[in-house]
Amino acid sequence: MCPGSQESAGVSYSTRSAKGNRYLRRVLCQIAWAAVHSKGTFFKQLFNRLKPKIEAKGAVWAVAHRIAKVIWLMLAREVDYIEKGPAPPNQRTLMRKLRRLARDFALLGIDFNKAVNASV
Repeated sequence: MCPGSQESAGVSYSTRSAKGNRYLRRVLCQIAWAAVHSKGTFFKQLFNRLKPKIEAKGAVWAVAHRIAKVIWLMLAREVDYIEKGPAPPNQRTLMRKLRRLARDFALLGIDFNKAVNASV
């Protein structure tokens, strides 16, 4: 599940993961697709966070890699998996979204403060 990185002089040639058991890779990829389509899971949140950066297939491979790490930890430490759901947004994340929205409003020529006060 570790993606390869073959590059020379800054040119990336391949990022495919050719090593390992091909059947296990396929099963992990299918598990990852199922996990990202489940509502209220950590893996769906991880997928949504990574998708704008590395496209859907790359994000699913990252989720599959994370699932493989979780499975390894469960087998190595003999612990149960507990799904805690997506992490709640923290104050910093919410403030960053608010600043981005204010900037987008300003680009559209709308006063953000008036829009907020008018809706309250």
